[in-house]
Amino acid sequence: MRVSIPREVDTMKSLKKSLAKVGIQPPFTIPDGFHTCPQSILKLVRILNLPTPDLDKLDHKMVHDFSEENTQGIAYAYGDVWFLSAEKNLFKYSIKGPDFFKPTVRRLRKKGLSTMIGESDISTTGHNFDHIGGIGWCDGLLFASIRDGGNKKAHIVLGLSRNLDVVGYSWLAKGTADAWCTVNPWNKLLYMSTEESARYFIIYDISEYFRVLTQPDKWGRQVSMPLTQKKFLLYKKNGRPDEATSVQGTVFSPNGRLYVAWYVKHTTYWTNHLRVYNALTGVRLDDKTYDFSGVGDEIEGLSVHPSGYIYVAVADNDWPSTDEFELHAFKYRDPTQPV
Repeated sequence: MRVSIPREVDTMKSLKKSLAKVGIQPPFTIPDGFHTCPQSILKLVRILNLPTPDLDKLDHKMVHDFSEENTQGIAYAYGDVWFLSAEKNLFKYSIKGPDFFKPTVRRLRKKGLSTMIGESDISTTGHNFDHIGGIGWCDGLLFASIRDGGNKKAHIVLGLSRNLDVVGYSWLAKGTADAWCTVNPWNKLLYMSTEESARYFIIYDISEYFRVLTQPDKWGRQVSMPLTQKKFLLYKKNGRPDEATSVQGTVFSPNGRLYVAWYVKHTTYWTNHLRVYNALTGVRLDDKTYDFSGVGDEIEGLSVHPSGYIYVAVADNDWPSTDEFELHAFKYRDPTQPV
């Protein structure tokens, strides 16, 4: 349907002008014309008029590290609670501000992958669930992508409670990569990438998980998580298809951006990228490379805190020594530039 401009935005820039700012001319339908869209027209107009993010204006600092092999992801949950993932373990942490460049960090819980698989009724015959990927949080549920090393085309997702109890599991469609997953808070759908392409992200319906969450007697069983027909297509600024190789994690910000961590692997080092897209249109807004302090440091998953900080998980790949799980904080130095 066509959307008329409501009276309450008369004092703001018109919706028509706001759409034109991102290159959209009428006729245009809302929400169907967007990849994803907030429920409020007021919020939509505000987001359309935000300044374009400039990643060169991000301040950056490593804020915490601890010994753990194969860093994977991070997800802000609620209050002071965050979740972290490594290859074999999930962690629940308390990370407190008010200055998230100098946080107070405390581990609340650690849980191994083998224990989580054992809490479910999934058969391990012919399977080898050997790797946790990136993670995403939404409304009481933590989602973790899990690699099946025994059958590369049959990965799963685990849904877990805030105490890291297994609510359920779902088999992923053929071709779905196990590297990461994230939830878009606007539509409560799960986004992942495919094995063969990073030109778009595929989308799963996780609504059944929220129903099962309220029924603990049904936890640990397989949960229906159908793949939708929708795709989140990536575009360059000129409108042509975009591509990001080796995506390690993504996160939707409350201000309509999609931040993407990805890398290019060389013989002995990684070129690490932080990229940002318009979550409404899928158009790339900016991209920046980061050279973290170690020789083999590899960017992994990332998350956004409501205060405006972006937290990025980094693996130092310090072989043969024990790896360090590094937490890096980013924040725009311009207070008028929201994440």
